[in-house]
Amino acid sequence: MDTTGAGDSFIGSLLYGVCTGMSLPGCMRLGAVVAAAKCMRLGARPGLPTRCSLSRDLLHEEEGGR
Repeated sequence: MDTTGAGDSFIGSLLYGVCTGMSLPGCMRLGAVVAAAKCMRLGARPGLPTRCSLSRDLLHEEEGGR
């Protein structure tokens, strides 16, 4: 629908993952999910998901995946 802000949301989410100790594939997956959700609404911020609306599995990888 609208890609405005998708790159920023991807990078921001990826950096969140890095800062919280997620694996690189986990960081990339998180960035892709957040950027895709952002693209579902018009404007730079309306489509951004909140952290609590994201899957727990997306934010907290299994110990073996780190």
